[in-house]
Amino acid sequence: SLFMQSVVLAKGGRANAIIVTGKNPPIAEQTAIEELTHYLELITGADFEVVRESDMQIKNPCIFIGQTEYAAKQGIELSELGSEEWIVRTVGSNLIITGGHPRGTLYGTYHFLEDVLGVHWWNPWGDEHVPSGLTINVGKLDMRGKPVFVYRDIFMLYGYDRGRFAARNRVNREGERLILPEYGGGPNYGFPDHAHTFSFYIPPEKYFKEHPDWFAFMEGRRTAEDNYLCLSNPELQQVFFDKLIEYIRLSFRNAEGQGFERPMIFDLSQSEYSGHCTCERCK
Repeated sequence: SLFMQSVVLAKGGRANAIIVTGKNPPIAEQTAIEELTHYLELITGADFEVVRESDMQIKNPCIFIGQTEYAAKQGIELSELGSEEWIVRTVGSNLIITGGHPRGTLYGTYHFLEDVLGVHWWNPWGDEHVPSGLTINVGKLDMRGKPVFVYRDIFMLYGYDRGRFAARNRVNREGERLILPEYGGGPNYGFPDHAHTFSFYIPPEKYFKEHPDWFAFMEGRRTAEDNYLCLSNPELQQVFFDKLIEYIRLSFRNAEGQGFERPMIFDLSQSEYSGHCTCERCK
């Protein structure tokens, strides 16, 4: 029937659907719930009720957001969804917005608000377009996607908004500023830093006196100036390797303690200068 092909979220300025969440939505899903509720109410002027799935007797229509039992019962394999994979789907007179952890449901919510309802965010400082309508009938939906690139960075957005504008645009890295877990986090760099890390690995004040051969041969002598290194030195290569493994372990522990994903990128790069070693092996 025509009714079964549509989901009426609001009618005549009154909420027609209930927003239903999973039992214990993680922090980024909580943000998705807040964003969805906020913009539905801005568009319609209605008040939308948010309830836990375990606290209600399901009655249509509902917006099931996050990894709900209802979504699983519709054949969606939640555990197999990628970290940024999302689904927006109507089932009868209900709507499902779900995705993988940590960013999938949040991205699905933003796709729904932008692509279906016509909300647009122009910049990080609150300039946006929000359509108005007393009735929202979204019709039949079957949308699914995930970003093509694993790492998506704009350096920098300068919004200082905890990563909100980045997440709304499905950007998962914001230069030197972290996208906080409430907006899904992202593929952060591990210790010791995101660039120019040779001086962290091999500080001259610690190593030059005992290991001058680890440092660059320039103009007839070994030098620690500007932290140029002799990158062909096999002993130095092993030191880098051992320290990298330790930085990975330390970074994983730190991320898990703060609620971030494990870092996926570890930087090994020279200082921001133009010199290099001219020993016979390096040449």
